[in-house]
Amino acid sequence: MKAHEIAANLKRSRRKWGRVKLFNRHTGAFCALGIKAAESNVKPKTMEWFQEDCLRRYSYWGGLYELTLMNDSSSTKEELISDLEKHPKEKFNVEGFIRFLLDAQKKCLPQKAQHEG
Repeated sequence: MKAHEIAANLKRSRRKWGRVKLFNRHTGAFCALGIKAAESNVKPKTMEWFQEDCLRRYSYWGGLYELTLMNDSSSTKEELISDLEKHPKEKFNVEGFIRFLLDAQKKCLPQKAQHEG
């Protein structure tokens, strides 16, 4: 996705925006990636599973590390939208990341990890 598409998605979303986590169970907030993942039917449990595994890094999916830095350094959703709109053509591999999460969800990896832990 391009930065301007992520900004437009954030503007449309009615989900609570947050920082640091894809999904924060305590606040019910999603980061920019978490919002898109939730819209693509990734379950909160799958997002939490990803967050708990410290070996997984956003850098595997082109530009997502930079996107998470933008998200987490913003103090409001509007500030993040403004930052994304300053670089409208910048690409982030959101689609690949979501495919990874959906594949993990399909394979029940989050549930298997829960039973192992």
